[in-house]
Amino acid sequence: MKKLLLSFVIIFFSINFCFSQDIISMKSSGEIQAKITEITPTEIKYKRFDNPEGPTYTILKSDASSISYENGAKDIFTDSKMEEIDTKKRDEISTSSILPGHDSYMQGSIDATKFYRGYKAAATFTFITTLFVPLAGIVPAIACSSTNPNASHLGFPKQELMKNPAYFAGYTHRAKKSKQSKVWANFGIAIGINVVLRIMLSATQ
Repeated sequence: MKKLLLSFVIIFFSINFCFSQDIISMKSSGEIQAKITEITPTEIKYKRFDNPEGPTYTILKSDASSISYENGAKDIFTDSKMEEIDTKKRDEISTSSILPGHDSYMQGSIDATKFYRGYKAAATFTFITTLFVPLAGIVPAIACSSTNPNASHLGFPKQELMKNPAYFAGYTHRAKKSKQSKVWANFGIAIGINVVLRIMLSATQ
């Protein structure tokens, strides 16, 4: 029993490792496994996922079709302007409603995908609770995903940026989406491990 549980815990962390990379999809076909370090109006800068301490590479934004971030967010690039979408549904905020601070809002959203990692404690707590008491796991999953990220955990790059209402809105909105995505992903993984574990145990009896 202990060996089976240990195996599934290892599988969980392996799955998390596999999905902890950013994926750059190129227009010319192919994907780049990376850790994004910076996005400018014209370029994407990144480090190779298998060599995070190595050199920083740069490609033109116009050569990329999209970026899938490790926290579940996704950026799609068009010829005219970058359009950001959520992996589950398009953000329910129209461009007209955030102009003239649209650029600041988008920059806040982009920065949140790079700097916000405050979801880890909530996601891990949800996973552990669900792994050992599956039915009880729904409680922290709902509680953690429905609350806004703690201000002290936002991890924003500069304090002065958060004084810009549009930037603040973009950053916090994306941070909450990222938190929700990670919490429910961990809940689903823990439920899956429980199901498979029960099947394997029943097969050995």
